[in-house]
Amino acid sequence: MVVNFSSSAISQPKSLELTSLPNPEKVGGLMTTYAQSKLAVTAMAAALAEELQRDNILIRAIDPGPTKTGMTTGGNSGMPWFLRWIAPLLFSPADRQAAKVIEGSDPTSFDGATGIYVANMRQKKIPDSVINAGVQRSLIELLDRSLQTNNTRLEK
Repeated sequence: MVVNFSSSAISQPKSLELTSLPNPEKVGGLMTTYAQSKLAVTAMAAALAEELQRDNILIRAIDPGPTKTGMTTGGNSGMPWFLRWIAPLLFSPADRQAAKVIEGSDPTSFDGATGIYVANMRQKKIPDSVINAGVQRSLIELLDRSLQTNNTRLEK
């Protein structure tokens, strides 16, 4: 089982900005970058599902929900200021959210489905902007190029 951590933030972007993903500073604000990265990992779950299933590997994008972490409640939080004060009240402890990820990662849950997006322990629709086969192919090509570039750097 491969689990990609997703987020409800995937509903914010209208499309996946593939040209900006390798350069997050060009994407926009912090939340835009976060939303784009979560949309990309959710798209990867759908894009790789068929190939991985041939080897009996399931892949899912799971949104554990708002979680109390250093990122969301810490003094150096990247959260917008207006959310920082309310986050500790609305966000759940990490152990409770981790239990959702573990439950959603059970291969027998969701009737053994693969390539799905799970939020609030329910299978949700993957945004149309990334369910497109062309977008998924382009995302995989981008990932392949990035991995080749990183491998070349490591070999030097």
